[in-house]
Amino acid sequence: MDTVEEVNKTEKKRGGLAIIATLYLLGIFIGALDTGIVTPARTVVQDEFGINDATGVWIITIYTLAYAVAIPIMGKLADRRGRKIVYLIAVFLFGLGSLGCGLSQAAGSFELLLLARVIQAIGGGGILPVATAEFGTAFPEEKRGMALGFVGMAYGVANILGATAGSAIMDIFGNNHWPYVFYINIPICAVIIILGIFYLPNSTSEETQPLDFLGIGLLTLITLGVMYGLKNIDFTDVPDSLASTDVYPYLLGALVLLPFFFWREKRASDPVMNLGYFTNRDILLTMIISIVTGIILMGSVFVPQFGENALGMEEGSGGYLVMVLAVFSGIGAPVSGKLIDRFGVKPILGIGLLGSMAGGLYAYYVTADNPTWTNVIICLVLLGFGLGFTMGTPLNYMMLAKTEEREANSALATLSLVRSIGTALGPSVMVAFITVAGAKIPERIAANPSQADTIARMTINEGFGHMFLFVAQISLVALVLLLFYREEKKKVAVDALPAV
Repeated sequence: MDTVEEVNKTEKKRGGLAIIATLYLLGIFIGALDTGIVTPARTVVQDEFGINDATGVWIITIYTLAYAVAIPIMGKLADRRGRKIVYLIAVFLFGLGSLGCGLSQAAGSFELLLLARVIQAIGGGGILPVATAEFGTAFPEEKRGMALGFVGMAYGVANILGATAGSAIMDIFGNNHWPYVFYINIPICAVIIILGIFYLPNSTSEETQPLDFLGIGLLTLITLGVMYGLKNIDFTDVPDSLASTDVYPYLLGALVLLPFFFWREKRASDPVMNLGYFTNRDILLTMIISIVTGIILMGSVFVPQFGENALGMEEGSGGYLVMVLAVFSGIGAPVSGKLIDRFGVKPILGIGLLGSMAGGLYAYYVTADNPTWTNVIICLVLLGFGLGFTMGTPLNYMMLAKTEEREANSALATLSLVRSIGTALGPSVMVAFITVAGAKIPERIAANPSQADTIARMTINEGFGHMFLFVAQISLVALVLLLFYREEKKKVAVDALPAV
């Protein structure tokens, strides 16, 4: 029987774990939230600074680019310098960038806003891989799935709720006080840093070899080229789009630099990216599936517009439908993690991909033709569970299972980087379906002008139906690829994860 002293030690340890888990999950949540929280404020910011849409979109684009660049670099630094110090520096940069974004209004400087967004993104790029690696390695393998489930829940829900949170803050404080979209991060960052100094554990590497600065530089240029080029592709007219000076020079430049990057990494004493990931079949499959899940996640961006059009809702109110996705993905993520511990990762990820397929097919065959509240909700519930069972948890688990623990930060950073390719491609591909549908409206209305509103709404519904059919199709592709992933059989009996 345990003594009182032993019980007290166990409770104290659990309390410490709870604080550590909370500090990492808070960081993941605010980092993921900020990928979309600024979206509702973009047009307000543009008007205040007197800039057009082409310039204003850089508020979002520059964050996406800097975030993608920072992920592998910060992950490597965490492997070398320890997770605690890199995580706290990342949180500090995120808070500093948030402060700069807000102060740009008082300074009347759009340039300051962009610079602050870069600083914020660099911090955000360091938060996710470090926090995920801590959850993935601090728990024994038989409990890893449940631990990563919390990460998937925080990351997935925050990503989905970003735009809704931005709208809510704007409603509370008013459009003239848009800096509060950024200021809300500052007290959270302060709490993480203060408590983190005392409670977060640190692990340092004995590695003394110099950092691969040339490799870091080449990877930065390649990432910028690929991400910017992909974001500018117009999928309604791919051939002409690829010939655009906003696309091909950047993709071509990245392609030209790629051999030099491989050459450098093969000779570097401590490469910034392990090229062995791309020759390992299971890791390569994991990364390809991660790109697909990134594309699927971006479908959530269109849910407000989908709901408003399908249900005839007031403009701006469709954002509340995102809550359905958030709730069911938030439930699905920890449940999937627990099931992974018991049954393995392949069947659980397969269930998630089947859920995404079911949601996409339901939207195409049922909701598009019969857009009732019931059908929209069923579609979102299926997609939400699909996201909960696919986003983060299974793929992080798969990556950690095939890499060394000492490079967990770098491995998960690489996975996050390739997922960013999917999140960059997703909106461009999906908006093409809506654009193509919209082009059909004038001709259809001309044939029956008395039904103009109904025709316009149903035609756009068709576009959304085809968009969600695309989600189902790429989910099927990922499901087929998953069949070729080699999962080792579990040898340890599963117990419940200790309360944190």
